[in-house]
Amino acid sequence: MNTNDETRSLDELVHAGEVVSLTTVAPDGGLTSRPLTVAEAHGGVLTFLVDRTAHWAASLVDGARVNVASSGGAHNTWASVSGHVAVSADRSTIERLWSPAAGAFFDGADDDRIAALQVSMDSGEYWSAPGGGSVGRLVALLGAAFGRQQTAGSQGEISRD
Repeated sequence: MNTNDETRSLDELVHAGEVVSLTTVAPDGGLTSRPLTVAEAHGGVLTFLVDRTAHWAASLVDGARVNVASSGGAHNTWASVSGHVAVSADRSTIERLWSPAAGAFFDGADDDRIAALQVSMDSGEYWSAPGGGSVGRLVALLGAAFGRQQTAGSQGEISRD
């Protein structure tokens, strides 16, 4: 993999509707992770609609440190972002971010359990591999098996914008 240190923006790498893994620090100091769907990605801030009554939400105090990792998706690009959180029960924000997909977890946009969780990026890094999707990965694997040189991927830092 080429370590060309190219910088890409968070908005370019993570998008609304994408499922990512959010890692928090549990009350006992351990790390716990769960999948969450990005409701909005803008200006170095990822926003999620979360159930503030869930057991893991106790660790979501304003300023708490978290990590968000994306899984690569169809473009063979992975991202890891460290940041700090802010939690809001602002109804206008929740209504703006509401989507039919959120309806699978809540009883409507006015459900009292909903909070908007914002993760403001402090630092981040990404990695990309050549090819796209499962076919691209298969071609890369077959090429490697037959000793063919592959186009290098890239990695670098993530900027807020």
